[in-house]
Amino acid sequence: MMRMILVTLVLLLLSGCGEPKEEQEARMQEAREIAALSQDADQHLEGFAGAIAELMQDDDCSAAVMRDGGGFSRATGEDYYFLYCGEPMNKARRWYFDPGTEKLTRFSAEI
Repeated sequence: MMRMILVTLVLLLLSGCGEPKEEQEARMQEAREIAALSQDADQHLEGFAGAIAELMQDDDCSAAVMRDGGGFSRATGEDYYFLYCGEPMNKARRWYFDPGTEKLTRFSAEI
């Protein structure tokens, strides 16, 4: 029983449930601002913002880099998008997002 409670607490902390509401709202607002810079933002703004907010919680990702990179760009000839979230801006810092499934991954082959 104690182990189950401990696992639940860890999962809540990892999911951001322990984060103050003001911080969650500020992160989401910043994510929307970055998402608005994205290609096709008029069609996928909320999906892009959700993915960006998730990446902002990753220690390897930077909101400034995502903003400077212009948010998500459509992968040529594909229905998914990519963005760089860290420096140096290379394949190791590239993330892919499929707005149809809302899948966010480092690997385009998973989309």
